[in-house]
Amino acid sequence: METGITLEDRILGDEEIHFYRAPLALLPWMALAAVGVGVGMWILVRFPESVQDLDLFGFSFRLPFSALIPLMLIGIVIQKLYDSHYVVGSDYVREIDGLFSLHKDDIVIEMKDIRGVEIDRSIYGRIVNTGNLKIGTSAHDQNEIIIRYIRDPSYYRDVILTRRKICCERER
Repeated sequence: METGITLEDRILGDEEIHFYRAPLALLPWMALAAVGVGVGMWILVRFPESVQDLDLFGFSFRLPFSALIPLMLIGIVIQKLYDSHYVVGSDYVREIDGLFSLHKDDIVIEMKDIRGVEIDRSIYGRIVNTGNLKIGTSAHDQNEIIIRYIRDPSYYRDVILTRRKICCERER
């Protein structure tokens, strides 16, 4: 369905842009989880005695201990994908980190306080067009927000820098 909104309208617009980490950036972790499932199944077939009977809160069930490693790897992938939520507004950048963690951080940086936006990519990230954005402010000498594992970090850098320029021009 055609919405009629161009890329330039989205960059220059006032609406918030919400995004999460890119699944493609975590493909190596997903491959590791798939290998873990395969190894767990092999152990289950090869060593049937690895299945233990457990009684928990009055319920009895059989638990294959070889399934714990793949389940843990799948949990890590899900946690890495959805633990952080990022928002780019017309006059701020916000990182909400810890949605599936015991500790939650909510960092907001005003556009006027941003001094620089850097892109950090690995070799794999350059191949699949994913990477990290590092946003620094004038209040700290190190980066205050690191937006990790996002798809097309150049687009989000351009959005932030364009909106920062517009915000600074409005204040004059």
